[in-house]
Amino acid sequence: MKLPELLAPAGDRASFTAALKHGADAIYIGIGRFNMRRSQDGCLHFNQIPALVAAAHQQGVKLYVTLNTIVYQEELPELERTIALLKTAGVDAVIACDWAVIQRAKAAGIPVHISTQMSASNVDAVRFLAAQGAERVVLARECSLEDIAVIAGESGVPIEVFAHGAQCVATSGRCFLSQVAYGCSSSRGQCLQPCRRRYHIREVSDGVEAGADAEFEVGPSFILSAKDLCTLNLLPDLIKAGVASLKIEGRARNPEYVANVIKAYRKALDAIAAGVYDAQCREECMRLVERVYHRPFAEGLLKGRPGQRQFTDSDANLATEKKLYLGVIRNYYARHQVAEVLVHEGELKPGTRLAIHGPKTGVVDFVVGSLRQDEAVPTVVKRGAWATFPVPERVRPGDKVYFVVPAVPSPLR
Repeated sequence: MKLPELLAPAGDRASFTAALKHGADAIYIGIGRFNMRRSQDGCLHFNQIPALVAAAHQQGVKLYVTLNTIVYQEELPELERTIALLKTAGVDAVIACDWAVIQRAKAAGIPVHISTQMSASNVDAVRFLAAQGAERVVLARECSLEDIAVIAGESGVPIEVFAHGAQCVATSGRCFLSQVAYGCSSSRGQCLQPCRRRYHIREVSDGVEAGADAEFEVGPSFILSAKDLCTLNLLPDLIKAGVASLKIEGRARNPEYVANVIKAYRKALDAIAAGVYDAQCREECMRLVERVYHRPFAEGLLKGRPGQRQFTDSDANLATEKKLYLGVIRNYYARHQVAEVLVHEGELKPGTRLAIHGPKTGVVDFVVGSLRQDEAVPTVVKRGAWATFPVPERVRPGDKVYFVVPAVPSPLR
């Protein structure tokens, strides 16, 4: 059985490393002003790309760069420089929705993947895009499983679909609400997600009609905020439909999101290939994705185009776990696989579950065994003190250390 590519998001170096470690076949990142997630913290920079390409290729993983915003006339020289840098770095493809990006990437010999922003939703559109040089098309999110199977089968073009993550209420993510409300365009990577907020609506009338001056509070459960996509139950159907790549949304998410979601989908795909993707395996995969930030899950429009049930009835983060800052790694003793931590917040005890995050470490999640302070064996290490403990894999000085604890649903905003 030929499995689809598992395509992971990375908004920073730690997420990139997490994707590499947990089974991604390819990773997509955003760089510079032509990046639809340009407003996120900790974003990657041009000077990091050669090292990222090398690290990915060393493990047989591909690296794609999103240049998926619209491009203005005065930005064409900068776009030309960007394409040249990506060509030199050896990226495997660019993801584009503007014809200027497509034309320049094609001229430079960089493979082009068409972004979902282009809303390709039928065989004719996909064939046309392929004739213009596209080597892959990310279909519109409005496509059903039946649509995908027909398009993949008849077009002869590799098809990519979103498999997991946040969904936009707008057609294939082309929303103008943030621009109208705040002057921050989603088409320029600056969306402030006004769709996730509550609104107060008041009727405007002359006071004569019944119900005049009625007022309503409209929450994200009614008209704007879509549930998060999860396709763990549909993976066999997506494979049967001939999907070439399964894309995980989440370049604005943190490293543990990337680690857990990629781990879940890798486990699921490998189980399908082995013929053991049963109810127990699906439940284990669901528990992994439920650990991290998410709204209520749905299957998007893959089973058709239903209305109301695609919108969330909760504005809460439903993650089953959360992390609390503990401190920082001061040293790592490779010979003994032992790390030294300086506690900044809280108290560290044996049996505590920790997550260590770092640009080259990714995410290391484990339960602490014994603690030591030279010859002493403390039962608790308080704020301002240090301790050493065994770790399951290499970590690095400067890595941040967090407690991992059960969570209760909390408001997203």
